[in-house]
Amino acid sequence: MPMSIPPGSMNTSATPVPHAGTTNNLMYIPQVQNLPTTSSAQTGNSQQALTTPPPWIVSLCEQIAQLTSTTSEIYKRTERLETIETKICTIESSLMNLRRSVDAANERITKVEQSCQFMSNTFEEIRSENNQLRQSVNDLKETEKIANDDIVHLSKTAYQTQDKNQRLYDDILYLQTRSMRFNLLFSGLPDQGQNENTEEVVKTFIKKELEITEDTPIQVTHRLGPYRQSQSRPRTIVAHFQQLKDKDKIKMAAKTLAGKPFGINDQYPREIAERRKELYPVYRKARR
Repeated sequence: MPMSIPPGSMNTSATPVPHAGTTNNLMYIPQVQNLPTTSSAQTGNSQQALTTPPPWIVSLCEQIAQLTSTTSEIYKRTERLETIETKICTIESSLMNLRRSVDAANERITKVEQSCQFMSNTFEEIRSENNQLRQSVNDLKETEKIANDDIVHLSKTAYQTQDKNQRLYDDILYLQTRSMRFNLLFSGLPDQGQNENTEEVVKTFIKKELEITEDTPIQVTHRLGPYRQSQSRPRTIVAHFQQLKDKDKIKMAAKTLAGKPFGINDQYPREIAERRKELYPVYRKARR
């Protein structure tokens, strides 16, 4: 219930008290400073009244004390709230810095993940290329193996073919030698030009130089190479005899031509002649 105070019964003045929730705003609470003075006539009557204050004053003082205590408690709590607010601001600042650090870390992690992904993709590409190269190498090895087998087969075939060709060549050479076994080469006989009768030239030479009077049958004769007027030596005559005994008889009689510019020799294929030329010094050395 509200308390009423008689007017003029007390002198009040404003005393500042801190207001709850603020630090600078003050609430002014009236305080009793001096009670009104009484005359000497009333002194005796009022001493008893002064000794026992009125109930409303006691109640007012209690309310003031309670209000002061409440205000002081509010002020303390306000200071605590300000401290908490300061700490909260500090925590928020720290959280903000931590958030920035986390964002920076996340950005770095993202970059690292991108780098790892790039490295993974590059590794996959390299592995794929390596597999392709390995497959290519295997294909090349297989191709090389097939080529080596083909080369071996071709080498074997070529060797067989070469051997066959050599045998054929030897057979041809043998046949040429067999076909020339009836031939003799007459060198040094005068060359009478393109229209000469080489058979008559040979027969005349046999009768005159070899002193063989009986007729020697000759199948064919001809000179080696074309006729040239500027030639310094006469061309050699090849004579093919019908019988081998006539050829051998003429060869035996050729020994009488020693010291003369004539010569009588067997005819051989070129290769056989070259081989005989190479082996002739060995033959002479062996005869000694």
